[in-house]
Amino acid sequence: MKTDKRCSCFSLVEMLVVMGVLAVLFALVIPGITSAREKGRAVRCQNNLKELHAAAINYAGRGADNYLGQKDLPRSRSSEWFVEETEEWRNVVGWVDWVGHPKHSVGDRGYAKWWGPDAYKSITSTDKGWWDTTTLWEFTGQSLKIYSCPTFVRSDVAGATSPDNKNLTFNYDVTSAGAVLRSYGMNMAVSAQNPGSGADSRKILFADMSAVVTTNGVTIASRCLLTKPGTFNTDFANCWHVDGEFQTNVISANYCRESVGTYHGGKANAIFVDGHIETIDPRDTYKAFSGKW
Repeated sequence: MKTDKRCSCFSLVEMLVVMGVLAVLFALVIPGITSAREKGRAVRCQNNLKELHAAAINYAGRGADNYLGQKDLPRSRSSEWFVEETEEWRNVVGWVDWVGHPKHSVGDRGYAKWWGPDAYKSITSTDKGWWDTTTLWEFTGQSLKIYSCPTFVRSDVAGATSPDNKNLTFNYDVTSAGAVLRSYGMNMAVSAQNPGSGADSRKILFADMSAVVTTNGVTIASRCLLTKPGTFNTDFANCWHVDGEFQTNVISANYCRESVGTYHGGKANAIFVDGHIETIDPRDTYKAFSGKW
């Protein structure tokens, strides 16, 4: 009796065909998964902006509780001045507070980092300013994650090191010297303005801030304090660019200019004073923040 001794294994050609089919499937599926993940991050980013917007509107709604009885949006940055008559420093607290000002010891204000323990202090400060100004922290439900875009909180976007050469970390560990904790900025043009006073649909309130972007040959400022392109500035007396704030005035070519980010398909998510959200091209930064659409 004869038996069939033919092998039932795959031939080399068949194996190669199967591997080729799998490679094609992977090539088709993986970009879709990556795209879906990024769309999810973009949606979470927009939700963060909505929460910051709600906090800013609630801040304005406190009205008569503040020193001047005005229903104004928060300040885009902290500021201080010296009153010679009383020989004291007075400060106004921005939507995030300043930390560690080197020019005087009273109040100890400074710029608002987006990384590390100083960033945590600037976000969570509950200090009262001269006009009863505060940060947005108490109006946000004290949610730290809404201050940063989930797309930005990744090493392939934010980078590996901070402007002062700290290794960046992405797990919201507030004790880490390089913890990435904030990636949004506020528009200077609506600082302390009354919502509903006009142009609310044309002026951005909050948006993704850029890392380092070059637009039409001009270096755009990053989220840190910068003067000349590509330098990390520690000379506070000569700084125009305050972290956490978008400048709307046009600075000379020797200074960096603020820009929205580019990490959502080359554009940034932005929420306007009236609450609607758009994606903004960096080249439209000035128009979007000044309301000159």
